[in-house]
Amino acid sequence: MTMKRRNDFFYFKEDFLNNSENFAAAKGIHDVDYCLERTLKDKYINKESVSSIEVEGKSKLDKVFYYFSMHKLRLLYSLSRIHDKNIFLQYPFYKGKIFDHIMKNMMKKNQVFLIVHDVDSIRMESVNEKEEIDILNLAHGLILMQGKNMKNWLINHGVQVKHILTMDIYDYIVPDFIPSERHLTNEIAFAGNLRKSSFLDQLNKLKKPFKLNLYGPFYEDRQKALVLNQNVRYWGNYSAIELLTELKGSFGLIWDGNSIDTENGKYGKYNRYNIPFKFPMYIVSGMPIICWKDSGIADFVRKHNLGLCINSLNDINEVVSAVTPEQYQRMRIRVLDLRKKLMTGELMANAIQEAIDLWK
Repeated sequence: MTMKRRNDFFYFKEDFLNNSENFAAAKGIHDVDYCLERTLKDKYINKESVSSIEVEGKSKLDKVFYYFSMHKLRLLYSLSRIHDKNIFLQYPFYKGKIFDHIMKNMMKKNQVFLIVHDVDSIRMESVNEKEEIDILNLAHGLILMQGKNMKNWLINHGVQVKHILTMDIYDYIVPDFIPSERHLTNEIAFAGNLRKSSFLDQLNKLKKPFKLNLYGPFYEDRQKALVLNQNVRYWGNYSAIELLTELKGSFGLIWDGNSIDTENGKYGKYNRYNIPFKFPMYIVSGMPIICWKDSGIADFVRKHNLGLCINSLNDINEVVSAVTPEQYQRMRIRVLDLRKKLMTGELMANAIQEAIDLWK
């Protein structure tokens, strides 16, 4: 199969609903969609899409009824007839087993580059590792929105894809704005999924507490972290764009798992390989990082002087106290320089072009 012309490259368009401002978790998908559209213009293979938000939480029977509506049947039928094309797909699909089946069959009949946001079998017991590896192995190539740690994990667990591209950090596309001025304090911001951030319940056990500002959907099972610790303050839930100007503090914390001493559990383990969504978000807000020393982003943070790497949350006060105001401002300068690249989509656009060049 020889497909060399630029107009022979296509993609599955996700952003028909244009709801990225209201659903922060969808922003990464829509940012990739923007980069694909910028590179490949109108060369998408679908005239409508399936919303992950509409499918999520439905019962199996409701999903069947959803897909067996006339317009969804038309979409599935059109996708099933596509063959002998070079196609970019975003993965995981998050649209139910019926859609997964259609996508897997399409991958067998076309050359597909998967743009991989997450490898769920590492962090979710409900996802079978072998089944996920089998899906990835159907691809002609992968663009991992993760670094070399994830690439090595996949290869060690059976991925045999010809081309695997990695990203040390990915884009967070927003209109330009002037970031807030920040100065060195021991005040830290943490934004994200507070429900899975079970380490928050252990903050009252810190030997050296620090001020922590929380952002994200509020859940009652996290209320314990607020009631028992006067140093923790909850500021509310904001859209992916609004949050950038609402973050308060000197550093953005990237931490997961159920322990304050190390990153453990399924989600803590996943941070060894993953590049969390909050990493580029903190950078675009103009905020240096605090992360676990063995996380997937730690080497990049150290190399580019973007923040601090710690063993334990108990280290935060001591490590921050050792930073001078001048050292902090040097970190800020490096953060602000990187920020400019992330806001335009330059990194993903370059990865897409590199994949196209590998195809030729």
